[in-house]
Amino acid sequence: MTPASAFDAVMLSYDEPLADKLHARLQRVLGLRVKRLHGVHGVRRAYRLAAEVVDAEQFLLADGDFVIDTEFAVGGVEPLGEDVSMRVWRAVNPLNGLVYGYGGLKLIRRSALRELGEAVDVLAALPGTTAGVVTVSGLVGGSG
Repeated sequence: MTPASAFDAVMLSYDEPLADKLHARLQRVLGLRVKRLHGVHGVRRAYRLAAEVVDAEQFLLADGDFVIDTEFAVGGVEPLGEDVSMRVWRAVNPLNGLVYGYGGLKLIRRSALRELGEAVDVLAALPGTTAGVVTVSGLVGGSG
């Protein structure tokens, strides 16, 4: 088991109406201070800035409309393997019930974000591999 304090956490928000509430919830569930980048223009720029505000090489990253499950066990989160740039937990879309990685909680390397490529899908441009987790981490879409 990894202590929650082993990771930094960042929430990226822009104009999501529930972002303040969801940020507070994220801090409460994770049991640690979650840094917040708000109002940054451009997703690629926001991800790159997230890499600059953290103190740890690996950190948890959440979007401004992500509703973390209160049962999410941050203590069970293992560090990324050597060749893995990002791990993504699944999220449920409350509008249609679909479960997928888009919008879910991520554990990501700041060095990978600093080397971000130019692909249209920003996180698909990360160097190394991405690992998906079947476990659901919460809801996407800000309905909590």
